[in-house]
Amino acid sequence: MIRRYGRATPGQRVVDHVPDNYGTNQTIVAALGLDGLDVPWVVDGAINGELFHCWVSEVWCPTLQTGDIVLWDNLSAHKVAGGSAAGDAGRAAPPLVALFAGLHPD
Repeated sequence: MIRRYGRATPGQRVVDHVPDNYGTNQTIVAALGLDGLDVPWVVDGAINGELFHCWVSEVWCPTLQTGDIVLWDNLSAHKVAGGSAAGDAGRAAPPLVALFAGLHPD
């Protein structure tokens, strides 16, 4: 977060700099359950539908057990072509927004 205001002597301007973003961004994808984090995965850069589908089908779905409840938000990466990534793996779940639509303040 960058300061929006600063102090200076009367009649003088505040001069400061904003630090640059050094390094690359990384995205951490993981499943959160009652036992803690499961199947974490780190991706260089931003996640997209193809990478998310790969994580779901190759890494996460093999760890799911019968009776597990799956929830996710409406991030665009979760909406891959051909249906939801979890649904493609044989486990359908509604997006989180549909479950909590009655609690939305709008």
